[in-house]
Amino acid sequence: MYVSDDERLQLDLILPDLKAPHITQAYQAICNKVDMMTGFPARTLFTQLMTREQQASSGIGEGVAIPHLRLPKLQKPFILLARLARPLEFNAVDDYPVDLITMLLSPGSDGPHHLRRLSRISRLMRNPALLEDLRNAADADALRSLLEQGSQRLLAAA
Repeated sequence: MYVSDDERLQLDLILPDLKAPHITQAYQAICNKVDMMTGFPARTLFTQLMTREQQASSGIGEGVAIPHLRLPKLQKPFILLARLARPLEFNAVDDYPVDLITMLLSPGSDGPHHLRRLSRISRLMRNPALLEDLRNAADADALRSLLEQGSQRLLAAA
């Protein structure tokens, strides 16, 4: 079965044990990794993420945050999963600290595709059984496998 890039949720980076004492340091570490992989400047990304976070928390509840941005100079979509070594305060809608961050970055011109990806990520990250499995996964390979399986089930149910 053919699955378009737009439907497939392909993770570009997994950080299975991100250590950070605060959201600021977590985002700095993430932005540095994104910069190394994409060439998109870490400082620019960090500033935009923090501005967005101040406007509205990316914490959607149940220990999950889904920060997302459309970036005019980004060449292709980028999806990252970070599992935090210690949950951090994110001002989430349910006031629970966050230990799973799924970040979506899309090219500026990717409007409808960005929204579809964001919707799929949101549905995926609201599955309680998957969240428990992600929290207990041994390493990056196990995290990737769990998310790929969850994404395939989500597509099959659509």
